[in-house]
Amino acid sequence: MQAMEMVRKAGFLKKLYGLTITVAPESQEHMLQEFRHVKEALVNWKKSRGSNCETVMFTMVSDPSLHPFLKDLLAQIYEGEQDLSPILKSVKVLVGLLDKAGKPKEEYALGES
Repeated sequence: MQAMEMVRKAGFLKKLYGLTITVAPESQEHMLQEFRHVKEALVNWKKSRGSNCETVMFTMVSDPSLHPFLKDLLAQIYEGEQDLSPILKSVKVLVGLLDKAGKPKEEYALGES
């Protein structure tokens, strides 16, 4: 798991922040193990940036056969994970599912119909 913060100016003094989280799981079990690192990164980012948090982007690089599991997991986290759901619902959440060669297979936003 890798986390990288982005910043953009939103006025004379205000800055808004984004967090990109990249995970390259080899299996469902591996993703579940990585989840604790993802959670820690998101919680710490929100504590650090507060109301200036604007966007979270998840980039998942894996075999496309794992993509349905990843989509379901992210949807479950977004809808009901005790600590992360409120954080994710307060920002724009983008998801990119890539194959192992890094080619995009699907891109979407969570919480948008």
